[in-house]
Amino acid sequence: MARHWVTRWDRAQKIQFVHYEDPLVADLQPDLSDPDGLDAVRLIDPEHRSWKGAQAVVHVLRLLPFGRPVSWILSRPGVYPLAQKAYGWVARNRYRISGSVSNDP
Repeated sequence: MARHWVTRWDRAQKIQFVHYEDPLVADLQPDLSDPDGLDAVRLIDPEHRSWKGAQAVVHVLRLLPFGRPVSWILSRPGVYPLAQKAYGWVARNRYRISGSVSNDP
């Protein structure tokens, strides 16, 4: 579901989705080739820096049109811990959520 919306909003095509088994991932971040290290979404930038979970979401939002204000709000000290908790809940329930939400455009 998230992939659908990010792809739709990323008109400048700044974000590329890569499966953790892709050889590119092992080159960029060797620790991500292990499925046990995939407890959260990961973002790897062109300089090979990486973020995961809510941090990755905040950075992705900065790259999307209209995402910058949301990113700014989510990164505020009082709000960021709530964003982390929300991300954790969504990550734990992703299969239940994706089964009940349509991915149709």
